[in-house]
Amino acid sequence: MYETPDGIQVMLDRDTWWRHIHGRRPHIAETELAMALKQPVRIYADTSFADRRVYLRTTTDDGIFSE
Repeated sequence: MYETPDGIQVMLDRDTWWRHIHGRRPHIAETELAMALKQPVRIYADTSFADRRVYLRTTTDDGIFSE
């Protein structure tokens, strides 16, 4: 379970990790995901899904998604 600075609690199940995160961004390790969620450099609204946000850890990130 991760908590974002904007107060959202994120729980990733195994399927979400392997299909959504790792499947689309295999270069991102779980520790990097945790840092992006806990200490993002930028948070912005997802352009495709109104109920999602994008959490960026560095300016070169391609983003981590959370519902």
